[in-house]
Amino acid sequence: MCRFLAVYMVFGFLDVWGRLPVNFFLKDDLHWSPSQQLEFWGGIKALPWVIKPVYGLLSDAVPLLGYHRRSYLILFSLMGIGVWVGFSRVQDTPQAIAALMLASFSEAFSITVVDSILVMRTHGQSQDFAASLQSFCWGLQAVGKVVSAAVVGIMVHQFTPRNCMLVVAALPVFVLLCSFVMREERKPIFGEAAAVLAEKMTLLRDTCCDKYLLLPALFLFLWQITPSVDSAMFYFSTNALHFSEEFFGIILLVDGVCQVLGVAFYNVFLRSVAIKKVFFWSAMILIAVHAAQAILVTGSNRTLGISDGAFALVVGGIHAGVGRLAMMPLVTLAARLCPKGVEATVFGMLMSLHISSFMLGKVFGSALTKAFGVTSGNFANLANLVLVCAVARFLPLPLLCLLPDKLNQAEEEEARRGDTETAEARIGVAAKEGSPLDGGTNQLSPKA
Repeated sequence: MCRFLAVYMVFGFLDVWGRLPVNFFLKDDLHWSPSQQLEFWGGIKALPWVIKPVYGLLSDAVPLLGYHRRSYLILFSLMGIGVWVGFSRVQDTPQAIAALMLASFSEAFSITVVDSILVMRTHGQSQDFAASLQSFCWGLQAVGKVVSAAVVGIMVHQFTPRNCMLVVAALPVFVLLCSFVMREERKPIFGEAAAVLAEKMTLLRDTCCDKYLLLPALFLFLWQITPSVDSAMFYFSTNALHFSEEFFGIILLVDGVCQVLGVAFYNVFLRSVAIKKVFFWSAMILIAVHAAQAILVTGSNRTLGISDGAFALVVGGIHAGVGRLAMMPLVTLAARLCPKGVEATVFGMLMSLHISSFMLGKVFGSALTKAFGVTSGNFANLANLVLVCAVARFLPLPLLCLLPDKLNQAEEEEARRGDTETAEARIGVAAKEGSPLDGGTNQLSPKA
């Protein structure tokens, strides 16, 4: 299990090394505009992540060469190595798009399989164990970002984005080695595939109809489809503020550290707090952070004696830390609610929903970027664009009233099995004894 925890750190490396060099490659080598980058990251590259439930269902239901996890990891790790080597040699936009789509496909499938292995470890465990394990893995991913961010900016500047793709190609090698040594029971290659698939679909349907998972996931989806200005701000930072590749590496380093802190803060202080409160206060902080980017665009921070670099680091760090913290209740819920046999599918659906909303936010942001006339050399309306996008994030907040206050998984499991009387009795006992169930805090299951 320890080796697979380390895989999450590799995924953190991939996130940084597969993003910053690509941004500069598209901007400087292929001369893409801000709206084109938004469309790319929000559509083409995100598409393989949107269909993650398909990967999960395939892994859960169809053993490849007798294995549900191992063979798939080997196959897609090899694909990732080959694709990134090929990306370092692309010459035009169509080749770059094809390479990035295949790279996203291999990474998304690998992460889906590894997530399912992690979720399997939480079966039969307490809420605290599930939350701690999820927090630890997400923290390791953030640590990977921190370590890679410390050098990626310098590497991009010294060795060009193309050469950095070869570094990215080396990262799936570690996942490949872990795949060869992992332990998994071999299944019959030929079995009753139709019956197995039908069983998986039934489990999937029941899980996805659970309001305790569905409503928080729906809220985060609607929250994230609000328009994004990330690519416009990237072009403003490079062309107007003249931030260097090395400084972008520092930004990623700070973001990674803040993500680690965000996960740790949730794990220590917020695991038992009502999910409504976590989402609401996270949303308010993130709205303020998004609006604060207008201060950087107008240069008002300099009148306060704050340099552009320092302001960007603080704003970006808060956004990264709080954004990661807000995701933790949902991934913990998903790990607790996933039934045996469809771990990869359910967790894949959750991450697919997350990426889909991210993609739509990029698309909406691209449309607004064009409407406001923001280009790689014209930032006159960028401050107005930033404020409009920040205000748009208020729109999903009324839906917080739909989220349940109490998320006690044990009682819900009993109710789903038809043991309603037992569930009501336990709730009544808990209320008489002054349990947190009567106080508005969030307990997924009673402590062992």
